Amino acid sequence: MRARVSGDKLDVLYNCAGGSVDKDGAITEIEPWVIDHTISLDLKGTLYCCREVIPEIIKSGGGSVINMSSTAALQGTSMHIYSAAKGAIISLTRSLAATYSKDLVRVNAICPGIVLTDRVKKRFGDLSDQHDDLKDSIAARTAVRYTFGVGQPDDIAQVALFLAADESRMVNGCVIAADGGLSAF
Repeated sequence: MRARVSGDKLDVLYNCAGGSVDKDGAITEIEPWVIDHTISLDLKGTLYCCREVIPEIIKSGGGSVINMSSTAALQGTSMHIYSAAKGAIISLTRSLAATYSKDLVRVNAICPGIVLTDRVKKRFGDLSDQHDDLKDSIAARTAVRYTFGVGQPDDIAQVALFLAADESRMVNGCVIAADGGLSAF
């Protein structure tokens, strides 16, 4: 979680925590601890941060909440619990946007695809080479087709910066896929 404080005003909350574990998979085969871990990390963290910070944003006269979801919420994946948790974040985002827009609080979600973070490098290796064999490798490991390659952390940061800025004042309750077209296929 990141929050921006301007003077004594808290006006931005960026819920950017989450992830999945290697053991996430078919619901009929998954161990209960994976469910608890993933829901706690991916959903409860966002819920609790919103619970604590939105009142402060309202006191400041409004602002922006940015929730990280995933393209796993937009299309089926073989990681059932992660997909469910990130899908819940989309529903939460829209509900919060509808509830708090009267208080000038905008709430939006970003759905990144595969982004070359340290966690992704650890799990999948260095995916920076964007050849066809890489795309095949990603598809084999994640059960999705990835057409435009792997994103960089800065690609997602730019979307978040836009959503935090006053220039996005007309964007509320939106789910922005920042995934190189992954969720379009």
